[in-house]
Amino acid sequence: VVAPQKTTGRSVKLDDLYGLEMSLHCAPKKAFGPRGPPELPDSPASLLDCLTQGVETNARMKAREPWKLYFPEEIVVVASFKEIDQRFCACSKAGKTDQGITWELCRSQRAKESKAPLAHLIDEEGEPHGDHSGDGKYMGAASGAGWPKATLEEVVLSPQDVLEALGL
Repeated sequence: VVAPQKTTGRSVKLDDLYGLEMSLHCAPKKAFGPRGPPELPDSPASLLDCLTQGVETNARMKAREPWKLYFPEEIVVVASFKEIDQRFCACSKAGKTDQGITWELCRSQRAKESKAPLAHLIDEEGEPHGDHSGDGKYMGAASGAGWPKATLEEVVLSPQDVLEALGL
């Protein structure tokens, strides 16, 4: 979900939330066409294997020819984004008892009630994963839809940057 800076309280309208899905593809630069996933003869290894092998392969290549700036065989990661065109919502048990919350999260936005798209955020009971703060009462979640202005369709990353972001 792409949202304004502040996503709590009544000042944010749900129609200001957008939704994007990201796919990561790891392969040599030369395997990528102008758009989309790489064209590979064999099915790729797991993303983690490609990332770790990519760090080693790229380091060896660049050490062999440090004056070169472009290596077609260099392993890169391309993050591709596509819009989510359907809004989703999921109310907690507490949220389901409050018709105002149900209206605001789901019905007013014509959102489809489903926990599946929000499963990475909430458990089967509709409560946030790992929330033990005790601050306030969690009422539910809603996902955005649509393509935000000025959003890139693809971003090229190095394997070591992805591994670092994952803490590996």
